[in-house]
Amino acid sequence: MRLTAQDLYNYTKCAHRVYLDANGDPAEKSEVSSFVKLLWEMGLQKELEHLGTLAGTPIEDLKALSLQAAAERTDALSARAPGPAGAAR
Repeated sequence: MRLTAQDLYNYTKCAHRVYLDANGDPAEKSEVSSFVKLLWEMGLQKELEHLGTLAGTPIEDLKALSLQAAAERTDALSARAPGPAGAAR
């Protein structure tokens, strides 16, 4: 199972939710409401707007990479980062 930021958030709301999402009977899951889908879309839009405010800051899009490749690229970028991220190496 791949752990996501949403899983961490869900765990703060219900300790059983992450387990049930991964192992529960899909037939028992309720439909995602259109309101929740709208909130997700608005959240993604907000993230994109925030990224736009970081002009001049190098940002690398890792979405197209596999999990392994993204992790390796993140490690490589962190290794040369100034400050605490780079200091951890």
